[in-house]
Amino acid sequence: MKSESPSTIPLTRRPISAEQYHHEIESVSQALSTSLKQVLTELPGAPLRPQELARKLKLNKDLTSRLLRALAEQDPLVVMHQMPGPEPLSRVVRAAARFDVAGDLLASAERAIGDFETLLRDHLGSRAELDAMIGVALPDARQRFEMFHKQAVYRSMSCLKGVVARTHVLSAMLFPGEGPDDVAAVMMLGLFGLRRLRPGVPVQFYSAVSGVEVGTHRIVSLGGDAPASAEASCLLPQFSSCGPHVQQTRDGNNMVYSLQADAVGPHCAVDIVTGEVWHGVYHRYQAPGQPSRMSGFTADIDIPVESLTFDVRVHRDVWPDVAPKLVLYDTAIRGIANPNDRARDRDRIDLAEQIDLLGPSAARRIPEVPTYPRLISEACRTIGFDEEAFRCYRCRVKYPLYGCQICMTFLPPNKP
Repeated sequence: MKSESPSTIPLTRRPISAEQYHHEIESVSQALSTSLKQVLTELPGAPLRPQELARKLKLNKDLTSRLLRALAEQDPLVVMHQMPGPEPLSRVVRAAARFDVAGDLLASAERAIGDFETLLRDHLGSRAELDAMIGVALPDARQRFEMFHKQAVYRSMSCLKGVVARTHVLSAMLFPGEGPDDVAAVMMLGLFGLRRLRPGVPVQFYSAVSGVEVGTHRIVSLGGDAPASAEASCLLPQFSSCGPHVQQTRDGNNMVYSLQADAVGPHCAVDIVTGEVWHGVYHRYQAPGQPSRMSGFTADIDIPVESLTFDVRVHRDVWPDVAPKLVLYDTAIRGIANPNDRARDRDRIDLAEQIDLLGPSAARRIPEVPTYPRLISEACRTIGFDEEAFRCYRCRVKYPLYGCQICMTFLPPNKP
């Protein structure tokens, strides 16, 4: 029978709660902090700055800086989040043993480091899982954890897919429709800095075809009510920079914008912006006698992109007392999700993304897209409403997760 390594923390053989994990993490953190502070206090010349400590112990300054920064914190979870790993800490204690540090203090620090290693190996599995567990209780730690790993996914998928974009923009507007119960919508989609990283990789972007009818609603281009023909594109050329590198082909009710096969590298990057007006797409109230249904928009992250700006502007006469909710889905297994399908709840992803209600000035600006204010102004002029009549909800995401569907949903009220 394999023997277990000695530890002051009992090994757990059954599932435990996040609260119990946090208790164990705090216990290890407090023991580490106390014992390491005692060891460092015994060094000649203490207290020492990071560079002085690195020089005295003959260690890397990054290690000593991180250690002292962790020991300066008060919250045990923050201490553990910033603390170096067990092996670097062992190097610190071994280096400190060369000086006149009491043996019992060194032994206490070694036991605390051993408990730290046991916590990682036997209870959590890795340092990444420790950071994920801490992130449940510390929003700042969670954001740093998610940002690091989302950026890693972005870099990997950019290389594997061979395509990347600088900025993804989905900007939608909800306004009173033609009928008393109708809500119409504008949807503007943009990929900025879209480029191929290596030859032979297909790069495509889709929009609807202007003039078609889909179910109960009709779609026309924001740039004009063109007939449903091969040329009925929803492309907004005044906001795009496709040049000779983009071809347009119709595929049923979709218009496909394809980057030419020989367009490779930064000099062939393009901006593609489309605008669609959807008439009769939503209703002001829930259908009487029917289950409640949500309405809204989704951003599908099917191209690796550095940033996403997801705006939904709602006219003051549309759902005035309704605030949106944000729902994220994993589309890898079962494809695009309908938020009204409760069977897809198990595909939800728990990330720290959020919705902000913006003032008029902030709502007109996207740092990566200087033409955005003009785009919004032209959209409002086309549908015949003033910008000030809308409230703007924004979800801003750095390195949105590839293969993720981000939904901003509204629950229309019952009819008074």
